[in-house]
Amino acid sequence: MPKVKVYNLNGEVVREEELAPQVFDIVIKPVVVQQVVEAQLANSRQVLAHTKGRGEVSGVTAAILLVPFLAYALRNIPLSAVPVGASAKLGKVMS
Repeated sequence: MPKVKVYNLNGEVVREEELAPQVFDIVIKPVVVQQVVEAQLANSRQVLAHTKGRGEVSGVTAAILLVPFLAYALRNIPLSAVPVGASAKLGKVMS
């Protein structure tokens, strides 16, 4: 392994150290380096779209108003009397 010089604060050479082979004597795999760089670049992008938070939503839509009506209407009818698609038909009548 190569040796490197160790300097003090005054810039004078104090000693020479040999680099540890466990750290500096490795085989670099270009595929792994590429994957790491791509992951870092993908995570650094600015997010442009997001869902609205609770404070950004305003107003009430017709669908939200329709849900309690359907729940009440279907609760008071026996299940055997409710035809298939009845909630969809009730929704069309109300909108």
